[in-house]
Amino acid sequence: MRLWSRRSRPLTFIDAGPLSLSKEHEDRVAALWRVAYDRDPTLFDGSLVMAAGDRDGALILYQASYRHYLAGRADPVLGHALGLRALGVSGLLSCQDGWVFGRRSAVVDHCGQWELVPSGGAETTNLKAQILKELDEEIGLSIDQVVVGDPIGLIEGEWVVDAVFPLSVSLNAAEITKIHAGRGSAEYDQLHITASPADFIATCGDAVMPITRFLAEEIAQ
Repeated sequence: MRLWSRRSRPLTFIDAGPLSLSKEHEDRVAALWRVAYDRDPTLFDGSLVMAAGDRDGALILYQASYRHYLAGRADPVLGHALGLRALGVSGLLSCQDGWVFGRRSAVVDHCGQWELVPSGGAETTNLKAQILKELDEEIGLSIDQVVVGDPIGLIEGEWVVDAVFPLSVSLNAAEITKIHAGRGSAEYDQLHITASPADFIATCGDAVMPITRFLAEEIAQ
């Protein structure tokens, strides 16, 4: 996992529209989806954005479906042939008192793990709109309360890539905690706001999401 950042020029994206695969690849995706769905009928083939390698410094985005991501994971040969990764967004939310962390609750995966907020999978190629939607849903902060900056880089994994956005609000810790309690979703059962992410993470031990641990190192620099 590494942070990729075009600091000498803006990080940009190309919206390539709906994903179009060859019949051979689409048939393979459909077959793998049927196998997965027969095993778990609760699966939902929802919309998501997938990213391909960059073109002239820009990341190429495709509107796809969950079945494409699942098929790539189930068949690594297919996954690498397509060269696509699911796209997510990660925020670095700062306020008057520091950086905002959330502890993932029992209603989501990785229960008890701390992460910088917000984060989520991209359902639209308008990534600024996506990160603001995640912030509204997870914490309860509305668009008019937040300043969102241009993406500072990408955190790249084998199957997922996250675009990282700086976010700031002019509220203090008590105000954010109150808003979360009143309007936020149940994704986080607790918030923690600190001026020293590195010190906070050190006290959490292994209870920190890998992406957050990586981003905290970037903040410290």
